[in-house]
Amino acid sequence: MMRMSRCERCPALVAHDGRWVTGKVDFSENRNLVTAAVALTLGAGDLTLSAGDFSLGGIGTATFAAIIVYQLLRIGTPVPELAGGGA
Repeated sequence: MMRMSRCERCPALVAHDGRWVTGKVDFSENRNLVTAAVALTLGAGDLTLSAGDFSLGGIGTATFAAIIVYQLLRIGTPVPELAGGGA
């Protein structure tokens, strides 16, 4: 019997190697929600990007797009200070 657990912030469950992995992603933040939506849409649609002999398709395109979209949506967001005060 498979047990599914919930994290404190979001019940995001991801299937991985026959196990359920609880992801601690806060989907109340719009940038996380948009990033996941873009990655799922591109991955499910099997979008392929080609440049010359190089081709990036399916999960590769979705992963690359998720990284770029997340970084673009972070622009202008304040960076949290490190614990300990640093110096």
